[in-house]
Amino acid sequence: MSQSLTPEQLRETIRTSKMTEWFNLKILSGTLKNIIISELLGDRFDYRIGMANTSQPYFDYSQERGEFWFDYAADVGDGFSPTFAIARLFCDSNLRLAAAPELPPSPGRLLLLGGDEVYPSANRNAYQQRLVIPYSAACYQPATSSAPCTDLFAIPGNHDWYDGLGSFVNLFTSQRRFGRFQTRQRRSYFAMRLPHQVWLLALDIALDGEVDISQLHYFVHLITHDVPENASLILCTAEPDWIRGTIDDSELRNSLFVFEKSLMKAAQDAGKPGIRLVLRLAGDLHYYKHFISQETVPGQSGTVTAASDTAALSLQVAPAEASAAVESYAVHSIIAGGGGAFLHPTHNGLDDSQLSITSGLSESPIRFVHQKSYPAPDVSRELGKGGLFILKYNKALWLVLLLIYIASGLAYSLAGAEFLQDSIEKTYGSRIGAIAVAATLQLLVLILHSGVLYGCCYAIVDISKQHQLIAPTDEERHRSWIAFQHALWHILPYTLLQAAHSIWSFFFNNKPVSANLVTLAIAGVCSVLSAIVFGMYLRRSLNRHGRHVNDAFAALRIEGYKSFLRIVVKPEQLVVYVVGLDAVPTEWVVKDRFIVGQPCAEPAEGQELKPHLVDQVTIPLRPLSSR
Repeated sequence: MSQSLTPEQLRETIRTSKMTEWFNLKILSGTLKNIIISELLGDRFDYRIGMANTSQPYFDYSQERGEFWFDYAADVGDGFSPTFAIARLFCDSNLRLAAAPELPPSPGRLLLLGGDEVYPSANRNAYQQRLVIPYSAACYQPATSSAPCTDLFAIPGNHDWYDGLGSFVNLFTSQRRFGRFQTRQRRSYFAMRLPHQVWLLALDIALDGEVDISQLHYFVHLITHDVPENASLILCTAEPDWIRGTIDDSELRNSLFVFEKSLMKAAQDAGKPGIRLVLRLAGDLHYYKHFISQETVPGQSGTVTAASDTAALSLQVAPAEASAAVESYAVHSIIAGGGGAFLHPTHNGLDDSQLSITSGLSESPIRFVHQKSYPAPDVSRELGKGGLFILKYNKALWLVLLLIYIASGLAYSLAGAEFLQDSIEKTYGSRIGAIAVAATLQLLVLILHSGVLYGCCYAIVDISKQHQLIAPTDEERHRSWIAFQHALWHILPYTLLQAAHSIWSFFFNNKPVSANLVTLAIAGVCSVLSAIVFGMYLRRSLNRHGRHVNDAFAALRIEGYKSFLRIVVKPEQLVVYVVGLDAVPTEWVVKDRFIVGQPCAEPAEGQELKPHLVDQVTIPLRPLSSR
């Protein structure tokens, strides 16, 4: 790919590859279609089954000399600007942070992408435009170049699975090189042996959060035969089960929890009780958050069967409370989904100062204590005020609303049309009767319009229930009341304007105004007002009810506050540097001639990249004693 990259091609990509406009009806319908097809065929055509026959041992970096580090990012491949900005930082040999002068230089030995490598849906062209070209341009190297490369690994997220994983497999398992990056894996899941007895396990949980039997056997065999005693594990998944499992997806929580316990049980059975999970990495939520939990090692006595719908995960594991000797140790859990997609809110209505998860295997809850967020919740709340200007970022939404109001307005005008009144008057001989019939028809149009709007508002609330924090007993009442308030602010201006027009026409029909012109004017005004109301609804729902965590900020298409992790593996500890980028350049100057080892574009004047240290997390590689 790099060999064919030209300045003209890069300029065209910059021009066309914008942040996904999620409230564009075409994009929404296309994404919905892909989701339905994936859900219907996912269980019957699981790409992972075929990959199980592909030979893939673990990737061994344990003999690397000197300090070893690697980069991690998730949720990349959306708009060109944020994706390219983060990719440039991966490759920037001059990257320096005042708060962390010891930060290892770019580029690292390898780069790990943690899911959702393309938006809105996976296909060959989308990967090419939204991932391959930006990453190729970050550090230009022809495919024939002998210059050192950075090994590139990736696990799929839900967006990568929307075409059945075909495009993902074609890109990441083909040993392909683009720019400085070289793909290495042969499956959608893999393991790495890093220096100092650190092992990284990267899972493919598909669309439903499940680990298939072949994948489970791969990792259990790895733990049993290859991972040594006292090894430290890093577990990488596409979704943060400690968050998703808290809010809306107990099956995801249980599935991954059972997977973890299955590995620990395999370690126990193999006589390796010293193997510890020290770090969880996940994306899917487009921000940075860090949690610490105190977890326990399952003992040798007292086993239960894992409660899971997945037969492959129905293994015998020991609950902590049945253990004769339970050891408590700290596990760090990090969400780092700031690689390029729109920003998610960190003030999501969920009190995550201390999340509590009760597993499907134990009555003892695991408490995840929140340490830090980027951006900070107060900054996130301020950014959410941009929802009032939703039309600025979603012009297609205004067109849809306009067409709805035009259709309703035409029906209203037709119901009160003069020719219809004249016809009724001639038939029944009553002018008053004709006016009454016309008014009744117009009222019915308004009622139908209001009913449709309420139904839409109710459905919108229903869609958001996966993020709701309202007690189940109050759910139905709250849903109806929220939908009623939302619909009322759409209905009221439209009804008042139409009523005012009807009254004006009745009393001042000697100065007629074109009904079509009035209909267009009312539709234009109401479509703008409705967009503002919708933006206010999303903001209020997020701030007060914890609903629409995804939708409220998807509408804003915020490019800033991107981040990635630089993880340094040391003899006694992992050091995680979180590199943040508050503002992303929106304009780029493409070079007329590409130079090997250099970026193909520079930020426009006044839009320089200003990375900074967001957080620094030190993780001991030996278990902490129980307190």
